[in-house]
Amino acid sequence: MQHVRYETAPSTPTRVVTRRGTQIEIISVHDLWEPLQRGAWLRAFCHLHGGDRQRSLSVNRENGWGQCFNCHARVLVREFNPDATATLLRGHTRFSPPTPSAPPVARPARPQSLPNQQGQIIPLSQTTPRTRASTAAWQRQEVASLLHLHGLLGQALTSFTLGDSWQAQAYLEARHIPLDIAAATGVGYLPHELATRQASGERLLQRWVDRLLFPLTAPEGRGYIGRSLWRWQTCLDENVHKALLEDASDEAPKRWIKTNPAGWFSEPPVQWAEHVIIVEGPFDRLALLAAGFAPHEVVAVVSTSLCVEWLPDHLCSVLLALDGDTAGREAARRLQAQIKTREIHAELCSPPRDGRGKDWSERYCRCGTDGLEALYASFALLQHNL
Repeated sequence: MQHVRYETAPSTPTRVVTRRGTQIEIISVHDLWEPLQRGAWLRAFCHLHGGDRQRSLSVNRENGWGQCFNCHARVLVREFNPDATATLLRGHTRFSPPTPSAPPVARPARPQSLPNQQGQIIPLSQTTPRTRASTAAWQRQEVASLLHLHGLLGQALTSFTLGDSWQAQAYLEARHIPLDIAAATGVGYLPHELATRQASGERLLQRWVDRLLFPLTAPEGRGYIGRSLWRWQTCLDENVHKALLEDASDEAPKRWIKTNPAGWFSEPPVQWAEHVIIVEGPFDRLALLAAGFAPHEVVAVVSTSLCVEWLPDHLCSVLLALDGDTAGREAARRLQAQIKTREIHAELCSPPRDGRGKDWSERYCRCGTDGLEALYASFALLQHNL
C-alpha cells in the first residue's frame, strides 16, 4: 500500500471537554499520520499517544468521528463534520492538547490526497463524506449514563452490596459460565437498587434494569448490549426462556437491547491475535473462553453482519463460527467473501447438525468441551495454515 506524504505543516488540534467530562480532540484531516482508506473508514497512526506500530486510529469519513483503540482518545475531523465541530467549539471548554510522544515512523508531511481502498491516491476533494443522521440525543445520554456506571455494574455482578446479584450469578451458572470469566471480560449487571440510586439518567436506565450488560467497542465509541433475565428461573433452559420473552404479553421486555453506537464484544482490535474466531453472540464468546480459548482469540460481533473496515491490519486469518441455523450459515458465507476483500484468509466452522445445539454456547452448556470438537480442530488448522 502507498503512504500519503504531507507537504505543509499540520494544524494545531483543539481539545474540547464536554459538560459530561468527555474529552474530544478536534483535528484536521491533515493531522492524520499516514492514513489509509478502508471503505468509509480512514486508518492512521495515532498522533496523540505517538503510535504503536499499528494504525490504531480509525476515523469514519461519513460523520468525522474516530477513536484510537490503544489510548481510547476520541477525535473529530473538522472537514468531515463541520456542524458538529462548530457546536463543540461554541458550547464547551477548550484546552491545548499535550505534545505527543515520538511517532512510530518519521512524521509525514501534509496530505494533498488520500489513498483509496486499493491503495491508490485520490484527491481530498473526492473524500467529501455523505450526509448521515446523527445519533439521537437520548441515545448519547443513555450511553453516557451506562459508561458512568461501568465500574459499579461490574461490582453489582460479583457483590451483593449494590443490589441483589443472586439471579445474575445463578443465570451464568445455569449456562455453565464461570463468574470470574464473565467479570474479567467486563460483563456487568444492573439491579433495580442501583438504578434507582442515580440522581440523573434514572429514566434512561430503566430499560437496562435486570439485565446482564456486555461492553462493546467500536470506532465511534463504547457501548453495551443487554440480555434480559426476566422470569428466567421459571424456564427449563435458554430456549424455553427465549420463547417466553418472544411470546409473552407486552409486559415482557425485549430479550436483547443495544446502545447506539454498539460494536463488538471483544478485546480492543489492536490486541487481537493474528488468528481469531468470530462468533455471533456474547454467550458464545464466554463459552469459548470457559473452554480454554484466549480472550484475544475470540470476537463476538453480536449480529450476523460485520464492518470489515474495523478489522485490524495485523489480522492474518479468521474462523467464522456463526450459528448453525440457516441465517447463520448464509451470513457466514457472505462475511467470508467480504473479509477476503481485505486479503484476510477466512474459513467457515458452523456447529454440526448433530442435535447438540445450533450455537456454541448451547453446545458447551449441554456437552462441555466435547460439543466444541469441530471448533478446536478447525482453529488449530487455521493457526498452522493447513
